[in-house]
Amino acid sequence: MYSTLTYQDNLQKTSFNRFLITYLLKRLIGRDLQCFLLVRNPFSRAESFFKDKFRQGALVNLERRQWQHSQYIFFPYMGIDPTSSAEEINEHLQATTFSEYVATLPHVYLKDRHLHPQIQKRRLAFKKAGLRMKVPIHYDRVIKVECAEDLSELAELLQIDIKTRYNSTKPVSEPIKWSEIERKRIAAIYRDDFETFYYSLDVTKRKDCQHSATEASEMQTS
Repeated sequence: MYSTLTYQDNLQKTSFNRFLITYLLKRLIGRDLQCFLLVRNPFSRAESFFKDKFRQGALVNLERRQWQHSQYIFFPYMGIDPTSSAEEINEHLQATTFSEYVATLPHVYLKDRHLHPQIQKRRLAFKKAGLRMKVPIHYDRVIKVECAEDLSELAELLQIDIKTRYNSTKPVSEPIKWSEIERKRIAAIYRDDFETFYYSLDVTKRKDCQHSATEASEMQTS
């Protein structure tokens, strides 16, 4: 979804700091900046990360001879020597099972934004010139990316085309098999996401469009 949005001609990518400065200035003068929070089912999110960083993404980085921070954080827990050759690291990542990846998540999920609980977006971190603060964000709408109705509403509001999907990585055909242990681990790590965004704890039910009537306001609480 991120890639699809970045290809829209009438949307402009911005940095966290620039967004937060604009947001705070608007609030200061009594004007609201309309904000939408895009969320994804935590089960689907966990699968997508695994396929990108341990399968397709691993092959891409093998060609580039470099590894992303979101991959490095797993190295110490998986016995991967960062000084090893790209081929050796790639072989290790490719050999990592989904079960091993999920078992490691409790140690690393707070170390990379791709794994952070989505509920953390209620407060965004502003860092500049030694200043660090958490800015609470008022969201007008929570959009579930697996919900066609939500995406249609977003497309209409922003006047964008989301029918054409763009993605830098190819789909990975490897099936993911969920055990009860893995389901419980993801449910525990992302408990607040499941509860706040009304996602089912049934791993087979991914396209739930149910929303809480107070969902957006719940995002403002700490």
